Amino acid sequence: MDPQCTLFLDNKAENVRTARSTGMIGVLVENREVLIQSLKVVYGEDPVKMGIAFLQANKKKLHSYTSQGDFLWEVKIILFCTLILDNNSF
Repeated sequence: MDPQCTLFLDNKAENVRTARSTGMIGVLVENREVLIQSLKVVYGEDPVKMGIAFLQANKKKLHSYTSQGDFLWEVKIILFCTLILDNNSF
């Protein structure tokens, strides 16, 4: 998978710098609002709705693939982000 097409979210600046040095889109997540805004900027839509739609489209599948045929592990990550974004206790 192309690193330039990979979004890396973390709450540690060192990890974000490392991700950026490999060509990934690195975002330092300091709070819930930063996470939501970053996902909206990168994906151009509401991240909660996007996450829910992705999970519904891939339910009962243990894996998924991109349109380019690359295997994805982010089903769990999107679920995690969806739970965080939908939960005001971040």
